[in-house]
Amino acid sequence: MKPNCTVLIADDEPLKVLTLEEHLSQAGYTVLTADDGNAALVLLKTRPIDALITDVRMPGLDGLALLEASMQLNPSRPVLVMTGYDDVSDAVRAMQAGAVDYVVKPVSGEEIALRLNRALAHSELAGANICLRHEVQELKAQADPVIMGEGMAGTRQALERVAATAELVIDGTEI
Repeated sequence: MKPNCTVLIADDEPLKVLTLEEHLSQAGYTVLTADDGNAALVLLKTRPIDALITDVRMPGLDGLALLEASMQLNPSRPVLVMTGYDDVSDAVRAMQAGAVDYVVKPVSGEEIALRLNRALAHSELAGANICLRHEVQELKAQADPVIMGEGMAGTRQALERVAATAELVIDGTEI
């Protein structure tokens, strides 16, 4: 888990929200809550949220639409989807939309914390991988050494002059 990680829980079941909030707070997360999808979307747009945990069926904007909106706002933000209904089509839609996990209630706070830790670790690794790929591409694009002393600059100039010569003779032998 990243330090100071903020998690948004969007669920219309107050007892479930309270339980999850308690477990995640004890695990070191800063927790925000919303009791419907519209309120959650406002928070996603106005607050820095590192991860989203959403119920599928809520008043207003449902959890799957919230997932899709979250992915548009920040595709690297992990989203865990929970539901009280074991609906395969919802699970497929959630995973296709970018959810990192889909769990059927009842689920313990410990289980959600474990899955959240895993999702955030994966997200952090994926982000680091992307950064490293960009750095490698930038290094490949550089033709010149990053640091060159006077001696190296003189050697390089000599090599460039030699490379421009049509023929090279060393000790009387044409190369």
